[in-house]
Parts: sequence; structure tokens; C-alpha cells
Amino acid sequence: MKKWLFFLIICLLTVYGYEKPPTNVETDIEKVDLKLRENEIGITFIDLTSGEATLIQHGNRKNVLINTGGPNTFKQLKKILDMFNVHEINTLIITKDDEQYIANTKNLIKHYRIQKFATGQHLLAKSQLNNKLKVAKWETWKTNETIELLPSLTIQVVHDDFHSNKHLGLDLLMKFHKHNILYMTSADQQLETFLLQKPLSDVNILKVAHFGDKNGTSKPFVDHVDPQVAIIFRKKNEWPSQDVIERLYQTWIDIYPTKQFGTIAIKMDETLYEVIPLSFESSF
Repeated sequence: MKKWLFFLIICLLTVYGYEKPPTNVETDIEKVDLKLRENEIGITFIDLTSGEATLIQHGNRKNVLINTGGPNTFKQLKKILDMFNVHEINTLIITKDDEQYIANTKNLIKHYRIQKFATGQHLLAKSQLNNKLKVAKWETWKTNETIELLPSLTIQVVHDDFHSNKHLGLDLLMKFHKHNILYMTSADQQLETFLLQKPLSDVNILKVAHFGDKNGTSKPFVDHVDPQVAIIFRKKNEWPSQDVIERLYQTWIDIYPTKQFGTIAIKMDETLYEVIPLSFESSF
């Protein structure tokens, strides 16, 4: 078994009351322990060679996975889930009918006990998710519905749709105590113009839509959301739009492309959060 070299960089930002929570993160070559207490969560944006996968862990040891990554990345995903001591997935959320979001789903079903599958009502009805994934039963969420996902962690459905020629999917606003995480999937400026009417101006973390696609993350939308931190997943052989990157930098946002920083963990308690880039040097 090849050993992975493990590097841990802790970046502490002091703007907007963002400081290090009063707990530590323990790591070794094969394990990562965020040392979560009952009132804490960890949100880990998993760096794969292609595709999106986000792990949410609670201090009560519950695990949620949002999307499953792109083609030919299951070994990478499983390795990182094992490192984070994930043996069971309580909820698997799918936000887009696209191979970059769902490619590893069938393998996850084979290797992990998944208690619940969730997606958007319109996304499931309009897409081919059921035919592709063969999931027996879905929990479907409606636009504007709020779901208590884990203790003190709620998800509000900001937008839910599917279009074969557009980057549309399930867009979510997660709230944990005073923290807001906007998990954008849809890269569409017409949608973003509509979302300017919604109360999304107090966002701490923005997961940028569809790998920083040029059709999304417009300047009016970035100005309206006004996040402190932006996370951008990578798609194989592609870079985020330079226009999107420039718009984010112009707003003095701390940008974390996983292609550059590796896996990004964000640890939260009731009042503070900490951004922890984790770089796993391997055979990816």
C-alpha cells in the first residue's frame, strides 16, 4: 500500500469575527480527526482529480455527503472518506444530473450503508437520475423548503430545476448557528438575477457553481451574496473562468480552488469557523 505524504496548513483569518475555534485537529498519514464536539460540524470539500463531493460531519458522528465526484475517482473518494473515519453515510444529497456529480454513486452504495437519498423535486422529475442511479426511494425537497439535516444544521432549498442545455440543479443555503453556507450548483446569470431578490446577503462560505463556469457567479450576484470565503472544485483538464476569479478577488474574498489548495475542511462551532486546507500528495 502506497503511503501518502500528508501536509496540513491552517489558515486563520481574522476578518468578520472569524477565528480559530477552541479545539484542535489531529492528523497522521492515514487519518484525519477534526475532533468535533457536540456543538460543532466539519464541512470538507473533497479534492478529486475531477468532480464534486462534500462531506459534512457532526459532533454526534453523523455523516452527510453532497454529490459523489467525477468519473474514475472512486478510489480517491474512498481513500479520503476512510481517512475521515466514514463508515456510514446518513444522507446522500445529489444536486445535479451530471457525471461530475454522480459518477461514484453506485460504488458508494456497494461499499457504504447509505440511510437516505435526497435531491430536488424538479431535478428528479425532469432528469434521468432515477434511471442512472437505480435508487429505490428518494426524499425530494421543494423550493423554499427548509430541512433540519443535523442538529442545529438546516438546509433551505434556494432553487431546484434541471435543463439539459444549462447548468441548472439544486442550490442550497445551509445554516449552522450564525454561519451561512451557500452551496451553488447552477451557473446561470438569469437565475442569479432572480436570486438577487432573495435574502442571501449574509453568506460566510460560497461554494462556487459548476467549477467556476463563466455563465455563473456574476458580479451583481457576488456583490449581493458578499461571502468571506469561496470554494471552487476542479474539473479535469479545465480551469475556472478567469472572469469569475477576478470578480471574486475584486470583492476581497478568500478563494480556495481545490486544484491549488487540495481538500478544504471548514470547522465550525456556534460563533467561529476555521478554514483548514489539507493537501494529500498521492498518485492522483
